[in-house]
Amino acid sequence: MDNFESVLKKHMKVKSTQSNFYLGVHIHRVSDHEVHLNQAQYIRDMLQRFGMSDCHSVTTPMQPGLELTAADGPTSEHDIKFMADKDYRSVVGCLQYPSCMTRPDITQAVSKLSRFCNNPGPKMWQAAMRVLRYLKGTIDVGITYRKENSDSLGALVDCGKGCDSNNLAELLSMGDADFAQDVDTRKSTTGYVVTYAGGAISWLSKLQPVVSQSTTEAEYIAVNNLAREVVWLQQLFEDMGIPLTQPVLKSDNNGCIAISRDPALHSRSKHIDVKYHYIRNLVLAGTVKIEYLNTKLMAADMFTKALPRDTFQLHCATIGLSTYVPP
Repeated sequence: MDNFESVLKKHMKVKSTQSNFYLGVHIHRVSDHEVHLNQAQYIRDMLQRFGMSDCHSVTTPMQPGLELTAADGPTSEHDIKFMADKDYRSVVGCLQYPSCMTRPDITQAVSKLSRFCNNPGPKMWQAAMRVLRYLKGTIDVGITYRKENSDSLGALVDCGKGCDSNNLAELLSMGDADFAQDVDTRKSTTGYVVTYAGGAISWLSKLQPVVSQSTTEAEYIAVNNLAREVVWLQQLFEDMGIPLTQPVLKSDNNGCIAISRDPALHSRSKHIDVKYHYIRNLVLAGTVKIEYLNTKLMAADMFTKALPRDTFQLHCATIGLSTYVPP
């Protein structure tokens, strides 16, 4: 940190490099080995803006099993009148910022809600209000990065290496897909998360651009997207002088892993677009490895669909989400 400050002060005038609030993000330096990021004030302002400051909280951002389709748009006179004064786009737009910055726990819900901005109905509005109710009960939740290893992550990755540039840093990368989840298009949802020093640094929840014909194909496309992100992160870390171990991508689909390792085109996989075999080249070149991870530990699952409370909270802990408690 001292070297960084000296270089920065050499090239520009600065008062301090120890910022505590930046672009709506609170930076809490808990100790020399722990930093917590959250957007508590942004969330409070958002709840006040939409009249949800005194709402009752819920434990998950989206109800498990909830099915939203274009057919849920307003058709009756009652629904059209109900939605007339509802600023659905503003709610979803405000939710986008924390979902991209410090609240990966709402990313799947926000991604799904954003698909209906053109013609939202009462069902979508209530789902959006549920996300606000979830944020009401988790205002101080954010991402924690630790130098020391964490009990909740110890079985998956040694987080102690992640903060020390004298050692090889290690990324924990997990990719998953929910096959044919979108009822309107039958496209699958890609979800992935990459953590460093015990906290998420990159995550995604997005519909795939093509209709997958099998669970294996959907998972293969998801891991391919994850591989591209990890290769970019690897280059970024090297540019910052932080060497990484060989990245290991975690998948819970054995068929996906087999295709990535086998250069032969089998009858069940030859229909997969050539561009999605990028991961195979990376594996053969030794740039990345792909390994199996039990579905119960697959935190990327929270980016593909709504989960029950216990499973959801377990995955939140895995990617470094915790509540900030002032010292």
